Amino acid sequence: DDQEEGEGDWDPRGGGRDAKTQGLSAGGRPGGGGPGAAMKGAPSAGAPGSSAGMLGGHSFEGGYIFQCNSHSVRETMERCLFGAPSNDWDKMKKMNWESTAVFLYDSSERVMHGVFTPLEVGFNLVPAAFNGRMPSQVRVTVFSAAPQLESHEFMKFLTNTTRERISGNDFSSMQVSRSELGTLLEIMQGKALRASW
Repeated sequence: DDQEEGEGDWDPRGGGRDAKTQGLSAGGRPGGGGPGAAMKGAPSAGAPGSSAGMLGGHSFEGGYIFQCNSHSVRETMERCLFGAPSNDWDKMKKMNWESTAVFLYDSSERVMHGVFTPLEVGFNLVPAAFNGRMPSQVRVTVFSAAPQLESHEFMKFLTNTTRERISGNDFSSMQVSRSELGTLLEIMQGKALRASW
């Protein structure tokens, strides 16, 4: 059994650093502050101005999408680990993950899951994961179990470049623009609100 300590289960249906690894504490926050602590480099909760997206009173400055399919979704869930091909590592290691909202797109079911925040980012965090085919990895935790989005609910709001990469079936990961992030969060929050009526 190659499952590592700290891995757990989550159900996606509910809703200048070291080049090898970027460690974050619980809830994706640095400094051991836990889920309630402010993210380094991000505005404080509720701060007006330049934030790209707000969720639960928290500001996110960036967004990032990983992909899975029917063959990898179970491993992704059980490990709480998102993976991408090795050629994605250069862009991943340059990300400011501490203020990034993470999403998972299931290309088999054509649904988007979120919202997640990173706990640890690294190359080959779990070498045996995904049969070694996706070594650019992020260990995540659920930030908000928003309702999953069907592709027709959000795809038309993404740029052509993002849509083409999601439709490419090569499991590449991608950074989304500030406007795309804001739209995804807005759609998820609106769907959650309607579901509560």
